[in-house]
Amino acid sequence: IYKNPASVKTILRYIPEMMKQVCMSIILTQPNKPYTIKILKNRFKVNSDNMQKCFKEGINQMIQLRIIKIIQSHGVPNAKKINVMQYNVHDRDQLVLNHHFAKTFVNYITKDEEPPCTINPLPAQQLFTPEELEDKSKNAWERVLHFMVEYNGTQSSLKFNTLQRELFRDLLRESKFIISSRGSFHLSDRGFQFLFCGTRSQLFQLVKTLVLTSNKHRQYNRSDMVSFLFNICFLKIGKAYHISRLNRMQQETLLDIEALGLVIVKKKIDAFFPTPLAASLLNTSTVDFNTTHSNIIVESNFNIYALTNSPLEILLLSHFVQLKIRMPNMIQGVMTRESVQGAINKGITASQIEQFLIQHAHRDMFIFNKKKYDGAVIHPDVSKRIYLWEKELKRLKPHYPAVLFNNFSTKEMFDKAVSFSNEHEWTIDIHIHKQCFVAHSEGRKDLEEYIKELMFQQQQQQTQLQRMEF
Repeated sequence: IYKNPASVKTILRYIPEMMKQVCMSIILTQPNKPYTIKILKNRFKVNSDNMQKCFKEGINQMIQLRIIKIIQSHGVPNAKKINVMQYNVHDRDQLVLNHHFAKTFVNYITKDEEPPCTINPLPAQQLFTPEELEDKSKNAWERVLHFMVEYNGTQSSLKFNTLQRELFRDLLRESKFIISSRGSFHLSDRGFQFLFCGTRSQLFQLVKTLVLTSNKHRQYNRSDMVSFLFNICFLKIGKAYHISRLNRMQQETLLDIEALGLVIVKKKIDAFFPTPLAASLLNTSTVDFNTTHSNIIVESNFNIYALTNSPLEILLLSHFVQLKIRMPNMIQGVMTRESVQGAINKGITASQIEQFLIQHAHRDMFIFNKKKYDGAVIHPDVSKRIYLWEKELKRLKPHYPAVLFNNFSTKEMFDKAVSFSNEHEWTIDIHIHKQCFVAHSEGRKDLEEYIKELMFQQQQQQTQLQRMEF
């Protein structure tokens, strides 16, 4: 994989900044020389606890990505036995950089031109503008989401060919977004969570599944497929590229990712066109397709009005909104404690619900509410209430009935109550500094009576002291 410049460029986008400096330092000085962890720490002045933690996590990530290799662990050459997923970095460990990564990295940063792409562009076959490509990729991606709606019992208005149906069904089934029950498929809780994610996150999950299942269905080499997808992501949007120059694996993969909206294929002119959706896999600043709609109005009394007839949007809203009225181009409902907590129980978070309402908010809400509520798109009380309903479900729940005893007036009373509870084996947990303890509910009445006796005795002692002082 690291012989491909696109793979190296991709990895450089995701490793931590400190690790980028480590790579640059090693490559531009002595790339083939082993370095100890201690030398690298001294070079980059890793002194504080926070920097130590970041450095350790970065080194472990580099080991997992096979960018670096430990050749001596704790001064002993036993690198073959190292578990790269759980490795404890030590100052005496020696590491060396992957020579394929280093060579490709040097070519990438030292050459004036971009690294040569394995797919050569056609001279002048621009049939689509970037705006047209964005619309086409958006429509293709919405087909995937509408295909999922069919598994919820709602008939989609879109039609799918055989290739699309087989591909979408296999990807969704392998990702466990749809599950089989009584001879039929339906959306799982994980599938509903998927629908509330952003476009980039959704796309990444399906492409990951496509790669992981490539050698299962078609016996493809995963590393070749990953390299090809990285190349696609770095191609220029709006340019045409030859199909005939691709091998069989790449051409078949091209048809799969065309169904996902990553490319537009034109076999008549032997060309394909990368779309903005392909660039979104590696570019976090790409516009999210899920944010393009602006048709939901949220009132401060939790009433929701959605100006839409899309089965997908109605399905998403129905998970946390109790629908009341449905018209040809509008639905009305209300967010309740039960409806929101029902969505949270399926794995949807309060943050995802809030972001969904903000991303799909009507343009008038952006104009008026931002001025009225100091930049907030939806009413602050609505946002707070959604998070409070989520917190209600995350309260501490003991495995058995228990009672908390606290607010003791003196430490002596607290110690006697704990001793009494320990004698009867009711104590579950004790917090000495806060003077509180948890006991089984079966001893509640006896403990309460004992504590009342202690309080009565304390009052009598205080009364006697007052009389003596008088």
